[in-house]
Amino acid sequence: MRHRSVPTASAAIFMAGVTLYSAQFLLSLYYQELLGTDALGAALMLLPQGVGALLSRSLAGRLTDRYGGRVVAAGEFAATALTTAPFLLLDPHAPSLLTGTLLFVRGLAVGMLIVPITTGSYVSVPDDAIPDTAVIVRMFQQVGGSFGTAAVAAMLATAGSLPVAFAVVVLASALGAAAALTMTHKRARRTS
Repeated sequence: MRHRSVPTASAAIFMAGVTLYSAQFLLSLYYQELLGTDALGAALMLLPQGVGALLSRSLAGRLTDRYGGRVVAAGEFAATALTTAPFLLLDPHAPSLLTGTLLFVRGLAVGMLIVPITTGSYVSVPDDAIPDTAVIVRMFQQVGGSFGTAAVAAMLATAGSLPVAFAVVVLASALGAAAALTMTHKRARRTS
């Protein structure tokens, strides 16, 4: 943690965990509670997001190599916030094409979120500390995911409103963008 890139990337990846896992929890509830689908139906409705994430993975590495992790991660957090925000207002009877398109574009954004942060965590770390850095960063992502899911579940229990819970995810994405902007601003070094 004494290397600057590790704590700053850890903060960003914590917020990525909050953003990714809490939204998955809420989106599943959105389809099951508001639209009355079963668990399998909700999973199928979330498929466009998975396709978007899959398609954008390789682009994340190229953009990170070209612009650095800080810029790409901040941009992807902003895109995630923008594509999550419509769920604050979305009518449960909105056409599935609309929600599918939103989820596909959201998938493009979240698919490019982890790579620049993880890559950015290594920029000031000596080679012998890379394994420890990988463990630390992954731990922060998992803790962020647990924290975020618990936070939105508590929000649902007290406020009883999916839009309020989605607002927490949008806020987490905005905080993630701010955290990403604190990351070391260098292109990642190449390790063979």
